[in-house]
Amino acid sequence: MVSVDTQTQVLGFNWNTEDGCLYIDTVEITKRLKEGPTTKRKLTQTTASFYDPFELFSPLSLIGKMHF
Repeated sequence: MVSVDTQTQVLGFNWNTEDGCLYIDTVEITKRLKEGPTTKRKLTQTTASFYDPFELFSPLSLIGKMHF
């Protein structure tokens, strides 16, 4: 029997193929911000790392972009 993964990466998001939902890893994002002092550069890098072609997470990423 062939093993099929239920989690895969699509457009930078985690995608559960069983229920068809896209997930964003907030733990990894908060780890990036906690490493060292929070500067404008780090905030810009973290905000730019969101690849959101469908603008699903724009309410969340807008806060970071407004600070920039």
